Amino acid sequence: KKHLKVTLVYPPGEQKISEPVPPPNMTIAVLADALIKAGHTAFQVDAEKDWFDKVQYSFSREQKSLLYDKDSAGSYINGKANKTLAAKYDRICGLLLSGLALKKSDLVGITLVDIRAEPLIINFSALVAHAVKREFKAKTVIGYRGLPKEGFFYLMRRYPCFDYGVYAQWGEKALLEIVRDISGEKAGLTGTVARKNGKLRNYPESGARRPSAPRPHYEGHILEKYKADDAKIFSSYNSDFPFVKKLIKKDKDFLVVPYAFELTC
Repeated sequence: KKHLKVTLVYPPGEQKISEPVPPPNMTIAVLADALIKAGHTAFQVDAEKDWFDKVQYSFSREQKSLLYDKDSAGSYINGKANKTLAAKYDRICGLLLSGLALKKSDLVGITLVDIRAEPLIINFSALVAHAVKREFKAKTVIGYRGLPKEGFFYLMRRYPCFDYGVYAQWGEKALLEIVRDISGEKAGLTGTVARKNGKLRNYPESGARRPSAPRPHYEGHILEKYKADDAKIFSSYNSDFPFVKKLIKKDKDFLVVPYAFELTC
């Protein structure tokens, strides 16, 4: 059995998190747990937190503008950009790789769990996928059970940097089958659109259902970034009244992480 290194990325978006004090993403933690139990190495990258906290500040105004430009980004990824524009996007891809500290992996998975109709999430995901394919020769997968297979056909046609698109309800099983597929083993791809010999092929979801609630494997280095003290929590909810300030005798750190107890809405 081949051991693979898999990087799981939670991409940033301008209008995703409604909570004043947002929690860490559970999706990449759940997928990591499945990979680790199957004997693989999983790296988790919270690009949402990293982008807004630090990475965006290493980009110039022009580079940021290009990152948000879906037409230019698409042209670059498809190899149709002129030399000047391509060089600018090459630099952007380099900044993303270094800023996110992406490690050499066999597979890079990007969750679209919080996808919205905005260019940042898709452009960011596509440029990261393009960069890791070129730099590491990695395979790439995007996934979210709330997006139908037609959505993945559209994205994968538009962005050839995506090798797999997962719409399966049981994402961990689908991911493990993809790992088997790129390992050269016999795989039962399920709820997945795959790029095979230059063409996109759909593998319908099998009848197997998730047997239990997910078990997220949270990484300590990510959780540390989500700790918030009393002052930050109160200020995030815009509670600047005198009585609130009197409540804070000594700041304490708090950490809230999500967990799913059931699999229905």
